[in-house]
Amino acid sequence: MCLNGKAVAIKRSFDINISKKGGITVTREETIGVLTILKSAYPRFYQGMTKGDAETVINLWSAMFSDVEVEAVKLALYKIISTSQYPPTVAEVRQAIMDTQVGMVKDVGEVWNEITRAIRNFGYMREKEALETLSPMAVKSIHHMGGWKTLCMSETVMADRAHFIKIFTQLEKRENEERLIPLAVREKIQLNIEMNKSSEEKLQSIDYTEPLAIEVNEPVSVEDSLRNVRSMISAISGGAS
Repeated sequence: MCLNGKAVAIKRSFDINISKKGGITVTREETIGVLTILKSAYPRFYQGMTKGDAETVINLWSAMFSDVEVEAVKLALYKIISTSQYPPTVAEVRQAIMDTQVGMVKDVGEVWNEITRAIRNFGYMREKEALETLSPMAVKSIHHMGGWKTLCMSETVMADRAHFIKIFTQLEKRENEERLIPLAVREKIQLNIEMNKSSEEKLQSIDYTEPLAIEVNEPVSVEDSLRNVRSMISAISGGAS
């Protein structure tokens, strides 16, 4: 995806066309141009749209594609228009942007074959060289399996293959979902996570084992209570006389 060049915690494992402009990369005017393409391609679906509806759509698309170059959005739309009879959702356009930028993704079986070749060519002693021949996603998956040396020394090849495919597929799905979320939304989510984490850490720092300083009055006996009552009656009687 043609994402903004701001540094974020989410790392990319593929070549992307980084925008050189800061902030919003798709302007309001460009968004209107993109939506005009959609209206021309699917005129029946945009009949009867009010000015208020159009304004809402423009604002939404401007926000959801603020991290993408307008040419990437247009290319994705041309791809969709060529194959679909219905106008796309925001999610479908962002998926198409990723498809047109990333290109063909290797099958997980092919990735595993690359790993086995690296094991044969480099062994466990030349880990750095071996990992440099693999994709970042493959390296991350190997790390989750215990590391390169553990994989090289294992004798359960079929079980390792199944384990790798499961881990790789899960990581790939998670990363693909992250790619589809606009940069500004990802940053907001990350900020919320950090704020909640900070609040939890503050709560955990409280020592709940320390006794609370609560003042407790000594219990009053029945005799003392009666004595106090008699004193009050005497005082009242004396005052009345």
